Amino acid sequence: RKLFNANISNQTSNMKEVFRSEYRVVTRKNEMRWIEATGIAEFDVEGNLVIMSGCHNDVTLEKAHNNKLFELAYYDEDTHLYNRKMLEVHLDESKKQQQSGKLMFLDFYLLEQLIAIYGFEFSNKVINNGVEIVKSIFDDSVDYYRLSSHKFAVFLRGEFTDLTIKRMIKNILFELEQLQEMMNFIVPVVANMAVICFDYRERLSGAEIIDQSYVALELKDEKQKSNIVFYDESIKNEVKKKLFIKNGIQMALDNEEFFFLYQPIIKSANDEIAGFESLIRWNSQEYGMIYPDDFIESAERNLQIISIGQFALREGCKFIKKYNERNSSDATISINASVVEVVQRDYGDRVLSIIEENCISRSSVIIEITESLMLDHGDEALSQIRKLSCAGVQIALDDFGVGYASLNNILRMPLNEIKIDREIMNEVMIDDNVKRFIKSIIRLAHDNNIAVVSEGIENIEMIAVSKDLDIDYIQGYVYSKPIEEKCALKYMVKDITG
Repeated sequence: RKLFNANISNQTSNMKEVFRSEYRVVTRKNEMRWIEATGIAEFDVEGNLVIMSGCHNDVTLEKAHNNKLFELAYYDEDTHLYNRKMLEVHLDESKKQQQSGKLMFLDFYLLEQLIAIYGFEFSNKVINNGVEIVKSIFDDSVDYYRLSSHKFAVFLRGEFTDLTIKRMIKNILFELEQLQEMMNFIVPVVANMAVICFDYRERLSGAEIIDQSYVALELKDEKQKSNIVFYDESIKNEVKKKLFIKNGIQMALDNEEFFFLYQPIIKSANDEIAGFESLIRWNSQEYGMIYPDDFIESAERNLQIISIGQFALREGCKFIKKYNERNSSDATISINASVVEVVQRDYGDRVLSIIEENCISRSSVIIEITESLMLDHGDEALSQIRKLSCAGVQIALDDFGVGYASLNNILRMPLNEIKIDREIMNEVMIDDNVKRFIKSIIRLAHDNNIAVVSEGIENIEMIAVSKDLDIDYIQGYVYSKPIEEKCALKYMVKDITG
C-alpha cells in the first residue's frame, strides 16, 4: 500500500501522464494475486489533477512464469542453490557497492564417479545432504552456489579469517565423511578447494573472478586427498600465467610467437640421419619460453590446436624440403597430431593438401598419434588415419608403453612406426622382465613390417641396448637435443664412442 500510494503521489505531484504500479491482493478465498495497475492522468493548466482513468489486470500467471524463468536462469535445478550466473551477478553487484569479501570454491571431482556407480537419484540425495551439512557450518551472511556438476562456491560476506575458514573446511570434510558412512557409498569424499579474496578495487568482473578460481582449483594435481589453496601473491602469479596461456594462444599465432625445434632421429644400423621430429615452442613476450605441456591442453579445449597443427605441419614440410634439397637425402619429418585434429572430418584432406603445396613426397611425412586416439575416438580417428596411410603418408604410434597400450590397437592401425617412450626405455635398462617384454613387442612389430624407434636415449649404454633389441631408429640427447632450424639443416651425426 505504501509503495502504491507513493506511486500515485509521484504521478500527481510531478504531473506524469502515465502511471504503472504492481501490488498483491488477498482474495476472499484467501488466494494471493498479483495486480498490475495502469493509470492515465489529465491535468489543467495550473497543474491540478482533473481526471485519472485506468485499469487493473491480474498478472499472477505472468508473474509465476517470470519467476520460473528466473529460477531456470539463476538456480541449480537439483539442489536449488544459486548457479554460476547468479554468482557473477552477485560479484558484479558487490563491486558496484564497493564491497569486498571472500569466495570459497570446492571441487568435489569424484562426484562424477559417484553418479556413474550409483546413478543420479542416489547421487542427488548425497549432494543435497552434503549441501545441508555445508549450510549448517556457516551463518546467514553467506550465499551458496553450484557452478557445475561437481564444483560449488560459498560467498563469505562477513569477516572470516583464514584460520576460521580452515576450521570450517575441516568440519565440513569431517561431516561429509560421516555422511559417507551413514549412506554407505564407497567413493571417497575429497575436494580441491580455493579461497580467493574478492576486492572490488581490482576491477575484475564476476566472470573473471570465477575463471581465476577454476585455474586455482587446477593447481593441485594430487587426487588422493583434499587440498586447499589460499590465493596469495605466488598463487596469483601462477593463475595469471595460466589464464594468459588460456586466452593468449590466438594472439601468439597472430604474432608468430610459436616456433619449432627439430630433434634428429638416427638409424641404428649405420648411425645415419633418418629424419627429424618437429617440436613446438612458444616464445612469449610476457613470460618467455612456454613449453607444450603448459599450453597444448588449453589449445585443445579451445580448438585452437587445429590452427596450431596446420602451422606445425606446414613449417615441418618446409623444413624437410630444405633439408633434403641441401643434403641430397630422403629424410622424414615427424609431426605430432592431437586427438582434436585427427577426429575432424577434413583432417586427412588438409594434411594431403599441405604436403602437396610444399611439393614433397608424402612418405617423407610421419604423423605421430597416441593410443588415446583409438580409445576415445576409434572409428572417426581410424578413418582419417587410414585415408592418410592409403595416400602414402606414414603413421607412427607415439609414447608406446605409457597408458593403455594394447596389441589389438597396434594391429588395427595402419602403422609404419612404434615409438617406445623414454620411461619404458629407462625401465628396460634396469628390469630384465621389461626388456623381454619390449623385445617381444619389437619382434611382433617387425613381423608386421612396423619399424621401432626408441626415445629418450641419453648415453652409450642405452644405444647398445637399443641395438641389441634390434630397434630400428634412436632418438635422444645422446645424439642431439632439439635444435633450431639453421642448426638442424647442417646437423651431422657426432661421434659418441669416445
